[in-house]
Amino acid sequence: MPTTTPPSLVDDHCGRERRALRAALAERDIAQAVLDAVGAEPRDFYTGAYNIPTRTKPLRRDPEDHPAQWLRDLYHPDTALELIHCRRTTAPVAAPSLTTMATVLTLANIHPGQAVLEIGTGSGYTAALIRRLTETGPVRSLEPHPDWHAQAAAALAGRAETVHTTDLTLSHYDGPCVDRIIAWREPDHIPVGWLDRLSPDGRIVTVYGGAITVLTVDEHGHGRATFHQPASVTALNAHPGLHPRPTWDELAMLPERVRPDHPGRRLMLRCLLPGVQWRLDRAPRRGTHVTLNDAATQSQAIICCSDPDGQHEQSGPLKLWFRMQRITEYWQISGRPEPAAFTATFDPARPTMTLTLRRDGQPVALPEPATHIDQRRSPRT
Repeated sequence: MPTTTPPSLVDDHCGRERRALRAALAERDIAQAVLDAVGAEPRDFYTGAYNIPTRTKPLRRDPEDHPAQWLRDLYHPDTALELIHCRRTTAPVAAPSLTTMATVLTLANIHPGQAVLEIGTGSGYTAALIRRLTETGPVRSLEPHPDWHAQAAAALAGRAETVHTTDLTLSHYDGPCVDRIIAWREPDHIPVGWLDRLSPDGRIVTVYGGAITVLTVDEHGHGRATFHQPASVTALNAHPGLHPRPTWDELAMLPERVRPDHPGRRLMLRCLLPGVQWRLDRAPRRGTHVTLNDAATQSQAIICCSDPDGQHEQSGPLKLWFRMQRITEYWQISGRPEPAAFTATFDPARPTMTLTLRRDGQPVALPEPATHIDQRRSPRT
């Protein structure tokens, strides 16, 4: 979305901020092609007012009020933003930090001419970066909100194909297979629709379990996942009107014995409790509490956040509270590993993924493989 700030002021400040951003990212193992794309693509063209989330009141930045501060925060490498649509009634959209964006694109290893599918268009800025990386390769971007889709389509002006759809799992997607899938939404399961749309030797880069995750499938159909630095993006199933999934920071209110306050612990909880929906609630009798639901088994756990001993209720065949404790204890006795210490293997034809921890250079299989692959398939073309 072009800003209405005087062009001379924007151009002067924008060039300086882009150069500073490029220099900062160059120290963080970002690929040269990604650095070139970030240095060439003006993020301010796609962004208007935004909020900087804080633990109290969000900080609002508007190009009309303080353009220099607006640009400085817009190009800060470590600041996640909440973008505000030009129509004030439209729900804001979360944008990860520029470091996260650049790391995801580096891990995607996009080559000129490759076909890329992006899940979560947002403002259109990342689609523009992908277009610079693919050069002539087709870029298609899916966005569930019609207003954000329209704004991004106008800003991109045909540089990438934008599609308005709520089918972000690709369960009914009939588009062609692609070389890369970049998903700016975090799934509870890895949708099999994503795997079905991947060309041989392709890769998916998304955020899973609070960590940037790379998924590949070889010519024999064997899948592998590697985990990288912590990151935060919007939940894949987040839609207006639905109860939002709590952030990992909000879940830090849980009792210490199950608190997901470390990236490695978050990853283990997500991988070994796949498909479990987390919800933060407040009620007069229970106070602030977290509800865990596993729809497949009709299991539930309700955990009181104010009780240090973890007052809880649980029902169903999966004792979710006990499982959370066991996972946390295993993470602790394993030396509190970071996400990068884990890998996972999976067979796309079966709904299982096996998480493995490398300890002292040797792979150690974790206790129980769990269902990770959402089996709703899309038609192949």
